[in-house]
Amino acid sequence: MSRCMTTENGWTSDTAFVHWMRQCLIPQLNKLRDPSEQALLISDGHKSHETDAAIQLGVENNITLVRLPSHTTHKLQPLASENMTDTYFTVI
Repeated sequence: MSRCMTTENGWTSDTAFVHWMRQCLIPQLNKLRDPSEQALLISDGHKSHETDAAIQLGVENNITLVRLPSHTTHKLQPLASENMTDTYFTVI
């Protein structure tokens, strides 16, 4: 399976999200942490982020999936504001 994936219409899909988790997210997380440690994935309310396959993949890989309520990411998205980003990188 390749690391890149496209969809016919250019939008994400259930399959594309699980592919991204399996091929991109999980390998990168496992370079940064012990796979037995918990990780948190915060996503928007798109339905592709809430499939049984995505949730199961998260459970199997100690990734807790948290969904921001639909139509609120412009206000709630973590690190989206310039001030939060500056603060985050200052702490690190």
